[in-house]
Amino acid sequence: MEKPVVKPEGDVDLSPNGAEDGFPDDGDATPAIPRTPALENDDDSEAPAAVNSERPAKRKRAAAGDAAAATTTTSAAVGGSTALNAVAKVFVTHLSLNYSEPWRKRGQRSSTGTCFAVELPGTKKRVLLTNAHVVFRATQIRVRRFRDAELYRAKVICLSREMDLALLAVETPEFWSGMSILQFEWNKPCALQDVVVCFGFPQGGDNLSVTRGVVSRHTMQAMVHGGPSLLMTQIDAAINPGNSGGPALAVDGRVIGVSESKLHSSDNIGYIIPPRSVRYFLETYVRDSKQPEICDPGILIQRVESTALRKRLGLPRAMRELESENMMGVLVTRVYPGGALDDHLQLGDVLLEVNGKEIAGDGTIEFDELSGTRLRFTLAIQCMAEVYEHAFVVWRPDQAPKAAAAEATNGGGNATEAKENGGVAGEYGGCIQRFTAALRRTPWLVPRIDGVDASPSYFVFGGLVFVKLTMPWLVDRFTTSSRKRSSYMPPAHLEAFLVEGATGDDVVVLSHILHHDVNYGYQRLPSGLVITSCNGRSVRSLSDLYSIVERTADGAFVVLNMREGGEATGGTLIVLDAKECRAAEGEILEAHRIPTTKSDNVELKPEADLPPPLEETAEAGAPNVDINFLLNTA
Repeated sequence: MEKPVVKPEGDVDLSPNGAEDGFPDDGDATPAIPRTPALENDDDSEAPAAVNSERPAKRKRAAAGDAAAATTTTSAAVGGSTALNAVAKVFVTHLSLNYSEPWRKRGQRSSTGTCFAVELPGTKKRVLLTNAHVVFRATQIRVRRFRDAELYRAKVICLSREMDLALLAVETPEFWSGMSILQFEWNKPCALQDVVVCFGFPQGGDNLSVTRGVVSRHTMQAMVHGGPSLLMTQIDAAINPGNSGGPALAVDGRVIGVSESKLHSSDNIGYIIPPRSVRYFLETYVRDSKQPEICDPGILIQRVESTALRKRLGLPRAMRELESENMMGVLVTRVYPGGALDDHLQLGDVLLEVNGKEIAGDGTIEFDELSGTRLRFTLAIQCMAEVYEHAFVVWRPDQAPKAAAAEATNGGGNATEAKENGGVAGEYGGCIQRFTAALRRTPWLVPRIDGVDASPSYFVFGGLVFVKLTMPWLVDRFTTSSRKRSSYMPPAHLEAFLVEGATGDDVVVLSHILHHDVNYGYQRLPSGLVITSCNGRSVRSLSDLYSIVERTADGAFVVLNMREGGEATGGTLIVLDAKECRAAEGEILEAHRIPTTKSDNVELKPEADLPPPLEETAEAGAPNVDINFLLNTA
């Protein structure tokens, strides 16, 4: 389970329903600039009479002057007025999808975030950069510059949920008048203890807020549930709801990151997206006019930390051949069909090196020699163009000890001869293989990210709600939330599907049951049962299920076989009277405000495109009981 990370923007909620994720409503605006104690009550309040009330107007002007001086001092130390003239507050109205009840959307929600002006590489085009989660599923976006009262309409021109970055365009010329452009520090990654200053519009006020801290560490984490783990920079400068999308600047005024999130229930642990990721995002958009894909090798690996395992894999010999003391590599335990390295790797291979970076036995590579930071080896292949040829070094172990070593052990030679042939008596060997390959996104059996590869779909029959298994559905269905924490606990048999590669089929599950007399007796069945067959035919998609049910005549039964997990036989049987279910359809839909029995992406398939009867294919997964007698007419 991922650690709970708060996406700050979503919690400054201006809707009537209040805040989410444990944060309070925005409430009364409180300026983020310093003020004298006499003026801490409210933005526009006069000084309390009890506190030196002789000349309130003079003290108020003096306080404003002090605040302006403090702001000017801060901005002068970090980029002068450039930073102040480059940031803007984002006002967003969202309308999110509902995977648990796919026929309706969630309630409208308003939130705020931050953005700042950048120039697209190699062009003179000015755009606004922010986080994807600030503007995802937005129905309306307005931006307001610092020191300005005007709201300008903006639109999303590129968005990557995996990288949590988005570009906004503002077509009104007046917005750009006097707007500064911030420059990134592309060449030198920030080091530990480097000073960082964050600009943004967090909750608790309506004006610009500036916080200061240092770089705490470098790490890798996913920015969206089910997404890949990418490089992130941890800082101790305060990042709060509303800061999302704002610039994090070094002391020279250059951008060293984009504020992204904070660790829930922690103090001073915030994360910014480093320039490496931003540059890949911007350059891909300029080149291809689309969001970038995060490529991966398409493998599962195991750490090689056991001494016995290393010896059995022949790694001591591999280290001698490569003249390396620390290269242990990772064991390939699965190669996904259709993955980028499907034609290059096999089970039992040991991945030793990627793009010149030696992989240790714990699966890490050296990131920063000065600080000693080590990060996951996938860092070496991320944020590069899809056509880039990555270089790999692989050790392919032998199935048995080398012949020379074996003969020496059995008296057919001596240890000296064995060593001259590259081994020692009884030592396992192997061979070094080098190759290059372009990487791509691995296709998964279960779609993972809303707006990337997942979208809601459903089919309702007899009050039974069937859906396509996706990770957003799992999160919606099996997450319980409170103001302090959320708990995600999906069934183990469904989680197992998340590491399966795409097969061309879908996993269809029973989401829940809308109680009615036609489904009485099944209403205690658990959510998440996998549909394996309907009326003796395999179910490989929602369209399969819908097409089989539609072809069931009135007076016949609809017989569903379900199971938990990957059992080849057995399961749960549901038998529904087709005529009774069709008669109750209107009543069920009206009671639950469902507009139609299926989503638009569920289609009626021709008979020829449906799976053949199970008895003709002897397909694994068929029930272990003879259900033919159940398929007769009622």
